[in-house]
Amino acid sequence: MSTESRPTPVNGIVITFFSTASAVGKTLVACNMASELAREGYRVCLADFDLQFGDVCHFLKLQPEKTLADLQRTMQVEGDSCRAEDFLTPYEREGVHFDVLAAPKLLEEAYNIHHEYAVRAVRNLQPHYDYILVDMASMFSTLNLAMLDLSTIVTFLGIVDFLPTIKT
Repeated sequence: MSTESRPTPVNGIVITFFSTASAVGKTLVACNMASELAREGYRVCLADFDLQFGDVCHFLKLQPEKTLADLQRTMQVEGDSCRAEDFLTPYEREGVHFDVLAAPKLLEEAYNIHHEYAVRAVRNLQPHYDYILVDMASMFSTLNLAMLDLSTIVTFLGIVDFLPTIKT
């Protein structure tokens, strides 16, 4: 038996940010959590799976060269040999570093993302990161249900509506 220390295997914890309402702060909380986990020294990937209106890259002022749509196209050709980490956009500011899997840039690309490829992308990233944070759209879609099923932790963000409902 070798006495050399071996790296601890990683199987990234998947934390999904979900809500049935829009504009409740999912992206804000996901970006802040990614930043704080990275500041603590964890390897973090933030995946923007709000495919039509994802704004993680806008929020972080990133200009991604590759997106989830590019990753899916490559997976369709290369299969299991495709490396999801080659499709990430690095974020670095004031000593904080984490990676972002960007939402598709074009609306027609968003409609063509298949949930099986999104799940494969996250599973492909899990061995490389301590945490994978998933920012999702505010709806129950096949993709969102697959991500919720894959998640270790689901963070539900909601708002309380204090406006009374008047029935006559």
